[in-house]
Amino acid sequence: CTDCSAGQYSGTASTTCSSCAAGKYSGTASATCSACASGKYLTNTATSIESSACTDCSAGQYSGTASTTCSSCAAGKYSGTASATCSACASGKYLTNTATSIESSACTD
Repeated sequence: CTDCSAGQYSGTASTTCSSCAAGKYSGTASATCSACASGKYLTNTATSIESSACTDCSAGQYSGTASTTCSSCAAGKYSGTASATCSACASGKYLTNTATSIESSACTD
């Protein structure tokens, strides 16, 4: 048997290795691939360590699970670093800072 390379996987009794799907990563000789958590995006497919494979989205951005990029929050919404979603200001307040997860820092009366 030959080990699959990092960034690939194979199941039991497989004769070939397959590349991990977009947004997933694996180390050498892996049986499965892993996905980055929400709020992170994939930057390195060839590792089994999440902190080496995934990078936090910047404040003002978000991502879902198994993302390869982060998306900017829509107009009128804000988020902190490593966010899975963006938030809107409460009624009666308006957005002044998109790069925070704290409403009192993002929204003004």
